[in-house]
Amino acid sequence: MLVSMYFRDLRDVLETTSKLTMPIASGGMGVSDADAEKAMVVFKEKNAAYHAKDVRRVANEKAEYVAVRTAKMMNEADEQQQKEKAANDSAFAKLVTKVSGAAQTTPQKSLSETPPAEPRVIAVTSPAAPQEKAPAPPNLPVAPIAKNEPQPVAPKPVASAPVPRATPAAAPTVTPPAQTISDVKFTPRLTGPVEELRALTLKDFRRLSKDPREATLKIKDKIDLLDDLGFEIKTQGIKAWQDSEVNKLYLSMLRGGLEGKPILDVIAELEKKREPALNKDEFAAIMELNRTVRFG
Repeated sequence: MLVSMYFRDLRDVLETTSKLTMPIASGGMGVSDADAEKAMVVFKEKNAAYHAKDVRRVANEKAEYVAVRTAKMMNEADEQQQKEKAANDSAFAKLVTKVSGAAQTTPQKSLSETPPAEPRVIAVTSPAAPQEKAPAPPNLPVAPIAKNEPQPVAPKPVASAPVPRATPAAAPTVTPPAQTISDVKFTPRLTGPVEELRALTLKDFRRLSKDPREATLKIKDKIDLLDDLGFEIKTQGIKAWQDSEVNKLYLSMLRGGLEGKPILDVIAELEKKREPALNKDEFAAIMELNRTVRFG
């Protein structure tokens, strides 16, 4: 059991040596320090040989696990999109049915109950049109004015003889004041850590840091901070990161790698098409981040 736990990396060299030298009454092996050092030399050699044989199996299990997780996440995303599409189609069909039913019933009611009204002709007077001139006052002489002569000043009319005024044809139209830019108020939209993770783009990811590993550490810190707000909030944060543009791009490139293409060829192909692509360091950093991020 002691050797098995050491080979499976459940105990390191110091813990294994301490267990060997611990007294039997305390649960140890009761081996002397010299014999423990000799045993550890043998254990290290055998452990290296054991792990060398087991590398291929571990790599296959890892690739199989990644493929299963990727397929599961892709299926969940497809199912969610299908549910949203079905809900939108259903709501649109109900709306079309409601609008078409209202359009069919309203014209029939208006034709059967209310006869069409005769068109009315409304005289519209343009503000720029010349209006009727008022007649000259009876007590003021009207004399022609010769050209190139100064115009005489007319005397003030007598108060007892009011001047008749022409009745305007229509009241002037009052135009409401135009809305100015100052009347429009901008209301900022607040976003929390969950929304920031969901809206994270490749451009935003590269702005976090020039080093991809440092950028992924900042994302991991945001998710860990959500744990203080509760398990549900942290779960929402992890789901938001999985729905982000950066993670979807990583999954898309990973799918190409699982199909047999080397990841460098996938990156070169995307760059040749001038499509968004993660470089080698960014891909490795995000892979390491997804290994550490877990629900719970």
